[in-house]
Amino acid sequence: MHAQTFAYDGTRRCLLMCPNNTWADYITGVCFHYPINCTAPCGYTNSSCSSYRWADDFNNSCVYLCNASPYNSFGDNVTQKCTGLCSLLSYADNYTGTRICVKRCPGTYTSSGVVNGLYDSYGDNYTQSCVLYCQEPNTYADWQLSLCLSRCMGDNPLMVPTYANIFNRRCVISLFCPVTPDLYFG
Repeated sequence: MHAQTFAYDGTRRCLLMCPNNTWADYITGVCFHYPINCTAPCGYTNSSCSSYRWADDFNNSCVYLCNASPYNSFGDNVTQKCTGLCSLLSYADNYTGTRICVKRCPGTYTSSGVVNGLYDSYGDNYTQSCVLYCQEPNTYADWQLSLCLSRCMGDNPLMVPTYANIFNRRCVISLFCPVTPDLYFG
């Protein structure tokens, strides 16, 4: 049985493994020099494959799904690479199984903020990932933006006014503010 080799422009040779800082494409049999090349559609050779892939430094190849183990990595649409830390304003989605960095964490809610779907996660700038509970101190899970915020929404007339529930660290509508214990602020 013969192993697949990859064409490498640097030496004009067929190699068993692509060199560091290049990525093996198992579809075209080429070592790519730039992560963006991994994102190219693959329909020209295999119509059933996904059209989006990332450059994975763990095994120097183009992958459809970034490694969960031994590295906890996610496909980053800014760098086109698998990364442990998503780019600014994107969050590692570890809940839907896609293992990608997303602009908005998965979650579906009713107009009053009650979970109305399979996911209930929030983008946390402290961890740069989607979380079930906000990790950054003094932040609250806001269901309207799917983010952990230091101030709940209410100033924006296009959004439902929400208030910080200090007991569960979530933004809630006024009807869901806790009744007991009494809270007094002066």
